[in-house]
Amino acid sequence: MILTTRFLRFASSNSSGKELLFSLLSSHESLYTKVPVKNVTLPGYDGYFTVTAGHSPMLSTLKPGVVSFSLQDSNEVVKYFISSGFFVYKQSDESHTADVMGVEVVPLDQLDKDRATSVLQEVLTETQGDTSHWAKVKTFLT
Repeated sequence: MILTTRFLRFASSNSSGKELLFSLLSSHESLYTKVPVKNVTLPGYDGYFTVTAGHSPMLSTLKPGVVSFSLQDSNEVVKYFISSGFFVYKQSDESHTADVMGVEVVPLDQLDKDRATSVLQEVLTETQGDTSHWAKVKTFLT
């Protein structure tokens, strides 16, 4: 009964006037901290999902993919690649917070698909089809 009461309290609360504050963290730096956003779209393990202010509280693991968010002050959509991580959405009386913690987080415009493809081809050529972890590590170290 307590869990139901907590859920219904958030589901019925008036979220008007509350901001969605977004934080994006990697394992070694804080990229955004409590920035007001309109929405956040994330790569969950069951598929992409979007949260806005007023969403019910949640915790989710994230798979490799693109995290995108729309800044509150403009129509700019910011996109980052995340290797994997966690997402937490919380509500308080003052605001709503969406926090993403990722292992590796890179601005999408800094990724080079052609370079990644060429490195992959090089690794596959060097390992002669041996896809074991140690063969790949050996290739990168030599």
